[in-house]
Amino acid sequence: MASHFRRLRVQDVRRETSDCVSVAFAVPDDLREEFRFIQGQNITIRTQVGKEEIRRSYSICSSPFEEELRIAVKKVPGGLFSTYANDQLRMGDELDVLPPTGAFYTPLNPAKPKNYLAFAAGSGITPILSLIKTVLAVEPDSQFTLVYGNRHRPSIIFREELESLKNRYMHRLALHHILSREKTDISLHQGVRQRESHREQQDRENVAEPAPDREEESCHKSRHQAVPDHHLGEYKGLACSRHRPGERSEQQVG
Repeated sequence: MASHFRRLRVQDVRRETSDCVSVAFAVPDDLREEFRFIQGQNITIRTQVGKEEIRRSYSICSSPFEEELRIAVKKVPGGLFSTYANDQLRMGDELDVLPPTGAFYTPLNPAKPKNYLAFAAGSGITPILSLIKTVLAVEPDSQFTLVYGNRHRPSIIFREELESLKNRYMHRLALHHILSREKTDISLHQGVRQRESHREQQDRENVAEPAPDREEESCHKSRHQAVPDHHLGEYKGLACSRHRPGERSEQQVG
């Protein structure tokens, strides 16, 4: 069945960072089934900016259990809709929205614990946040590790919400921030031998208790330009070392 644009009212516009807002839509009762979504899916928005009709797709950052349809829009230099959303969009405005689509998710099963590993950069956190919230709610014995790259602390989208999730799921969520333009106490830009020594030390210090048998592992990657691929590759081995769930780290890139 073909999907059609539906006119939805903007229920909330929340400032997340200096250049990013999250936008929630009010879905009327007669459209709730049509706009029911799976974690990791996206919606397409259509609107008129000046004399130009524009269409943009954005990942849903809310969980299906939150009874909310919310996206995040990061302002892009020269971007028509992202500039409009950040500077002009207000609660009560209306936009044309297509029902959710996409398959950026893994089927969940509460009886089969898994280890999830996700890499995100910048606004690429939006579908990952939906996955994290849903996985931890549905699969009580699964664990989730997020490696999240940004330029500096103020640019971390959903930082407070991620911290809240880490505190709530202390033993199941590991959060690792990689900051490309901010000095921190730990620098990993030190050459191969130093990185290997750092990993070896972490392996000795962060040996976790044996985890329940997990039938599979799932890895997700989502990015918006903030950390180059080759930097994320450097940290993949570090992220896969035996960190305790609930642990947070902040590291410098470059």
